[in-house]
Amino acid sequence: MVHKGKTAVIAADKSDLSELMLACDPTVTVLKPGELSGADLGRFEAIALLGGASDKPLLLSPEERVIIENEIRKGKRVFAEYVASIGRVYASPPESTRFERLVFCSDEIAIDGLTLGDVLDDQCGMRIKPHEAACSHRRPILMYTSLHTHDTIEVTDELLSRISERALWFEEPDRLLICSFRMSHFRKARFAPKRKFAKLVAYVLGWLFQTDIDLSHMEFAYSNAAPGGPEPLEDRILRSVGRALAWFERSGVLRDEGRSGVWEGMGTEIMPDGAQRVSTIRRVDCIGEAALPYFLNYLRAGEERDLLISERLHDYVFDYF
Repeated sequence: MVHKGKTAVIAADKSDLSELMLACDPTVTVLKPGELSGADLGRFEAIALLGGASDKPLLLSPEERVIIENEIRKGKRVFAEYVASIGRVYASPPESTRFERLVFCSDEIAIDGLTLGDVLDDQCGMRIKPHEAACSHRRPILMYTSLHTHDTIEVTDELLSRISERALWFEEPDRLLICSFRMSHFRKARFAPKRKFAKLVAYVLGWLFQTDIDLSHMEFAYSNAAPGGPEPLEDRILRSVGRALAWFERSGVLRDEGRSGVWEGMGTEIMPDGAQRVSTIRRVDCIGEAALPYFLNYLRAGEERDLLISERLHDYVFDYF
């Protein structure tokens, strides 16, 4: 628990980040943009501007921006996430990070679990590129790259020179921490690797609250661990089969008990709010692949419904493809 009532969160909506901040200190004061003029920000030690819970970056009114920047000059810690303009930094309109990934670049800030060159993925996120002339040239914590790599890259001077590609960095030495991408819903959006990203978020919150933050027990949006402890292999297989077949129906991919085939289903794009693209195209390979597990489960369990669904899917392929 941190010192009570010492942090203000300014956000239009709730998010994973704001909920974590309230979990760290339930007395955190939450304000909406437009409410700053009547609030006494002088009583807070730190301020978080969370723009990433909304589609559009947070753009403070001129009078509210002056209030925040006065607090920065007083030495307050300010975290500005997905904010269109703050301090001397202003950014271009939002763009997708679909074909880019984040790289941990810092050689002066140590974050447990992260090493220089580690690659992180914010999925199909959104970011705002800072204009080069407005940024300090201090080495950033995170940068974007479109290099093809799996888990790590070499952090070169050429990479670091791309000022507009920076994603998380300090301005106003150690008083203003800027995040150019939508981090607010990092759990819902399934940022990966999830435990490394949790370490990064813990660093940001720890800097803001000036205390150690432990997110090791935080719940994620997905898990590949078997609930309830280890199971015998055969029990795990049976449970997996049941979950896999249930997914086809729960997700809506199976159409009319197989009479209308199956949709192509989930795409790879996971949006900043956690929504995932769903393709309603009917592809012959997807329909054939879905028919097989229903048939195999019929052989295993003797469920006539599984056989019927499998036959309908095969019929759909031969009738229409």
